[in-house]
Amino acid sequence: MFQRLCTCYQTVRRSSWDSGTVCAAVACIVVSFSALQVKLTGGRVPVLELCVIRASMSFCTSMASATAAGIKPLYGHKQRYHLLLLRGLFGTLAISSRYVALLTLPLGDAVTIAQMRPPITSVVAWLLLGEPLGAHSIAGFVLSVLGVMVLIEPPFLFGGQSDWSRKHLLGIFCGLSATLCASGASYCIRRIKKSEAALTVAIWFHTTAIALVAGPLLLGILQEIQPVAPRDWLLLGGISTTSFVGQLLATRALQLLPAARATAMSFMGVVYSHILGSFFFDEKLTASTVAGGVLILLGVLLVTMRKADNSTGNHKGADVASGLAYAAVPTTDSGAPSNIAVLVAAPDGEAHLKAVDTLAVAPHAGSNIQLGP
Repeated sequence: MFQRLCTCYQTVRRSSWDSGTVCAAVACIVVSFSALQVKLTGGRVPVLELCVIRASMSFCTSMASATAAGIKPLYGHKQRYHLLLLRGLFGTLAISSRYVALLTLPLGDAVTIAQMRPPITSVVAWLLLGEPLGAHSIAGFVLSVLGVMVLIEPPFLFGGQSDWSRKHLLGIFCGLSATLCASGASYCIRRIKKSEAALTVAIWFHTTAIALVAGPLLLGILQEIQPVAPRDWLLLGGISTTSFVGQLLATRALQLLPAARATAMSFMGVVYSHILGSFFFDEKLTASTVAGGVLILLGVLLVTMRKADNSTGNHKGADVASGLAYAAVPTTDSGAPSNIAVLVAAPDGEAHLKAVDTLAVAPHAGSNIQLGP
């Protein structure tokens, strides 16, 4: 009986893992709960302290994984230190700004603004990498900007009816800053490409986050260290776990689904966030929130549809718009996966797993555990 249950469990798990739709749907739920847990801290844990604790947990995981994989040197090569440092800086600013946005804006609005990353990353890639922008990307960027304008309801468009307090303005600024910084991190990862192991990129991010944030926190600059209550330690552990699992599932969905479909499904996270915000914080869903979210969704779809068209027939690569590295996952004749899972750094600072062909993994130095095509 027990063996039959184990077999049934393995079958369900394998079929779910091989379904891009299931992975994308579950990822939306998990990421929404990660954002919810940040907001549930209610500012009791200062943002800087939250960043240090989370970065410390992820640093230990990344170092252990890199050591086990035999990656040397752990911090990469000197000629790329500037890119690795810049990636860590952008990632630190992105995650800290995102936490401020989650704590100051309605949950659904903060998550919706974060969805603007693909259009902004396309513009950054055009400006800095010389990648063609195209009419689809331009239209997508314009629609996304219009969506944000409708969502935030600036007084010069909506009169004095909208909430334009200092706290609301801070949340909007931090939400947009987080999206822009995440796009900058995408640019750095694109420049690094295959030259460094993915875990090296992750280690640099966590090291940079600790170095940048710990000093001001210890000195009481901007924020002071606060004792963490037991329930908040549970939330911090939940934030780290759900962030990791959410990125793992989101990456798997990008491996199995067309980029446009995966992105469209990721927008369900906005819906879940609004539901959670309504249930836990009594947040109201307004017409401007719906209209702004729809415009941003259309803008993101225009960008990702163009990316999908340009990459047709390519079985592995880096999705610059989403900021996630992905690759085709081969299988053996028996249908069993012929890959291993390794940690990969995403531009927003998250660490997630990536499937890598076992035949392509070198037996030393972990040199093939890398980002990009």
